[in-house]
Amino acid sequence: GALAWTTEADVGGPADVTAIALYDEGRKAWLVGTDKLVHFDSTTNTKTSFTRPSCKGNWKAVWASASGRVFAVGDDGRMTTRGPDPSDQECFTLTAPNSNAQTTLYGITGIEQPKDPTVYVVSNQGKTFKWKEPYNNLSEDLTEFGTVPDNLRAVSSAGSEDTLLAVGGDGSNKAVAYRYDTASASWQPDLQG
Repeated sequence: GALAWTTEADVGGPADVTAIALYDEGRKAWLVGTDKLVHFDSTTNTKTSFTRPSCKGNWKAVWASASGRVFAVGDDGRMTTRGPDPSDQECFTLTAPNSNAQTTLYGITGIEQPKDPTVYVVSNQGKTFKWKEPYNNLSEDLTEFGTVPDNLRAVSSAGSEDTLLAVGGDGSNKAVAYRYDTASASWQPDLQG
């Protein structure tokens, strides 16, 4: 049949939504924005806003695993994660290593694992990070995953580390792309210009 758009006004308050991540074959989603982390379930038409201080941030990007676990990233190198259970209102939030007030995390992707996913994050300062479960040990679970000399804005993969691709721009406003090379354990220029 024909598809029709429906409107969900005021999802999680008045602030703009900056990113969305779908899961459960598109029936459920996480939405983020400034101090906004909202779970939407279209099967029950329920919206759950997570408003505790641990869930707040100026979130720029979001990724959701098949299980519904969400990962959001944003200003000041802040990252957060939580599961979809609305009864637990807290998020686990931390700051990426060697980040400061000028560090903005703009892109995130994940690779599903047998238990919980591993996520990869890129920043405006060319830093990349790898965050693996159980997600709560800053020195072991969240590590720098390399640095490039450009402003990175997005990262994606086709389900494995050797397909990671990060994109952004250089200081001359030219597009750049980097592919992660597992053999050398480094980001290599893939396309520039």
